[in-house]
Amino acid sequence: MRYPLRYLLFLCFALLLSAGVPGAESKPGKKAASGKPQSLKVLVLERTVTTYGRKEDKGEEDEGKEDEGEEDRGDEEHDGDDDGAKAGAEGKIVKLDEKKYTVKLAAGRVRELSRHDNSVTVIRSDLAVVWFIDARNRTYRAMTFRKINDQAAEAIERLKRRLPIINDPAENKRIRELLGISGEPPKLTIERPGDNRKIAGEICERVVVKLGGRVFFKAWVSRRRAPGVDKRWLTLGCYLPAGAAEKLAGLKGLLVEAVFPLPRGGRMEIRTQKITEAEAAPGDFDDPDALGYKKLGKRGKPAGKSDSDKKKSK
Repeated sequence: MRYPLRYLLFLCFALLLSAGVPGAESKPGKKAASGKPQSLKVLVLERTVTTYGRKEDKGEEDEGKEDEGEEDRGDEEHDGDDDGAKAGAEGKIVKLDEKKYTVKLAAGRVRELSRHDNSVTVIRSDLAVVWFIDARNRTYRAMTFRKINDQAAEAIERLKRRLPIINDPAENKRIRELLGISGEPPKLTIERPGDNRKIAGEICERVVVKLGGRVFFKAWVSRRRAPGVDKRWLTLGCYLPAGAAEKLAGLKGLLVEAVFPLPRGGRMEIRTQKITEAEAAPGDFDDPDALGYKKLGKRGKPAGKSDSDKKKSK
């Protein structure tokens, strides 16, 4: 299994917009009047994530898909973007990948089930950890928020070292601006054109978020009362400058649809087909180790127990 950091970041951004909206944030462990623990209430989202780009950008893990090479017929949210205009000059944009997910949201917790391969991603902001679970092989990997930030910082340093060999002046300038090494850090702005639309039963407002003058993402946001999530997700992976993260935190509501521009004229679309409320199933957000899954190390081999794990088992 491969879990690109880019998608993990997009997952966090696509979910965090429920932050700060007061809602039912039932916490497990509380006892009702009957003395029994209260069940954890969750918001359930049925979503489709579609990636578009140039055919040569298709990753090896996507080879053999039936939708490979399907021509992009355009999208109303994407039409008119600068990146979209460049795509025509660079080459034909096609659908590279499409996957369906069931997402469960609770206070500080996210569970995403991929309908493609039954893999599961669980994010626990209270534990500052992400678990990547392979349900078929009963194995999992763990990554702490700190590790994600460390890896992102290393990637940024590698990119800085590559700047001298990026010959395209416009691309070089764009990267310098995003890295904050060319004058002031890029500013984040939120535009509200005033458009409203009903999606998945929700009345949504259209917003356009720009970073450094470029479209960061476009979205339709519902005002539904939803579980809150940790604002640390905004700075996860060092993707946003602190000032931009704070401003984005002021955008309240549940993100129902979004379009994220990708390099070379591509884009990632996140669409929600259905929104319901339910109770969490047993084990939905539990440590995979406690559920009998085997932890894998860096090279896919069983990981040895850490000192903290050994203490838990005693």
